[in-house]
Amino acid sequence: MKPIQSDSRETWRTPQALLDELIGEFGLLFDPCPHDPLEDGLEIDWPRDRAAFVNPPYRRGVLAEWARACRLQNVRTGSTVILLIPPYTDTVYFHEWILPHAQIRFIRGRLKFDDAGAPAPFPSILCVFPGRQGK
Repeated sequence: MKPIQSDSRETWRTPQALLDELIGEFGLLFDPCPHDPLEDGLEIDWPRDRAAFVNPPYRRGVLAEWARACRLQNVRTGSTVILLIPPYTDTVYFHEWILPHAQIRFIRGRLKFDDAGAPAPFPSILCVFPGRQGK
């Protein structure tokens, strides 16, 4: 599938400063889709005892799969799920899987992903699906 950014990249390594901020707020995070995956995060069970942080590949169709998975895992585990994506608010998946269920946090400016030399060519949002434990 075709990437949706102007520079044709699909994966973007999350800035450590953002991860540190999220760990400070939510505690130790589970990452079902790390930058160098050993298993498919869409095919495994996510833990119930900690928040999940998801920075999925930014590819058409795949973002929808991950948005759906985040909501379903949030319901199944009762844990908080945090999704980092570009704000494609006109998509079906945004309106079905994110908007009714997640708190949207707009990130001011453009993130400088840790493996990029310059800020991203797109804005980013955090979609926080709150857990039953209030984390």
